[in-house]
Amino acid sequence: MLGFVHLLIALICAISISIGMLVFGVANVFQIILFVLGALIGALIPDIDAAKSKILNFRNPFLAFFGVFTKIFIYFPVAFVSFVSRSTASLHRGFFHSLGGIVITSAFWFGLFYSFFYILKLEAMLLPFLIWFSIGMLFGAFLHLLYDAMTREGIRFFAVSIRKTIGDLNSSSVAVPIVVAALCSGFSLFGLLVSFNMQIILFAIFNAIALIIFTR
Repeated sequence: MLGFVHLLIALICAISISIGMLVFGVANVFQIILFVLGALIGALIPDIDAAKSKILNFRNPFLAFFGVFTKIFIYFPVAFVSFVSRSTASLHRGFFHSLGGIVITSAFWFGLFYSFFYILKLEAMLLPFLIWFSIGMLFGAFLHLLYDAMTREGIRFFAVSIRKTIGDLNSSSVAVPIVVAALCSGFSLFGLLVSFNMQIILFAIFNAIALIIFTR
C-alpha cells in the first residue's frame, strides 16, 4: 500500500481516538499531539524494509532521522541474521510487517528517547509524553499491518508463521482503504456516548470486521 495512504489512514484513526481522549480527559492536548505524531511515524516504520520507503526520504530530515536510526540499529541486524540463517525476514513484508517487528521497533524508540532524557535528568517530567508518543507509534504501525493484510500481497502477523493473511485489495488502492478507515473511525465515535473504552472497543470491532471482509 502506498505510503501516503498509510499516513492518511493513521491520521484519520488517530484523530478519531484523540477526540475521545479529549472528551474524557484521558490525556492533555500536548500528549494527544505526540500521540498523533507517533501514529504518523509508526504508519511508515514497517516499510523500512522497502527500497523506496517514505521513512527514508532525505528531503524530510525529520522522517529521515527515524528512518536512518531504525535502518542502522534494527533493520541491518535483522538483515544480517536473515542472511546467515537464509531466511526472508529482511525482505519487504517480512519481519517488519509482523507484530513482533513493530513491538521491537516501538520499544527501541522508547528506550532511545528515555535514555536521552535520563542523561538530561528529564526522564520523570517527560515520561508521560514519551509514553503517549510510543503508544501512537505502535498504533500507527499496527494500522499499517492491518491494512496491508487486506491487500493481495498480504502479511504474516507472526514472523515465524508460514501462513500469510491475504486480502482482495490491490496494493495501489487509494480510495477503498481510506474510506474503510474513515467508516471504522466514524462509527467508533458512537462509543463516546458511553465511554472512551467503548470507543476503543467499537474501533477494534469495526476494523476486525473490515479485516474479515477484505481477506480471504
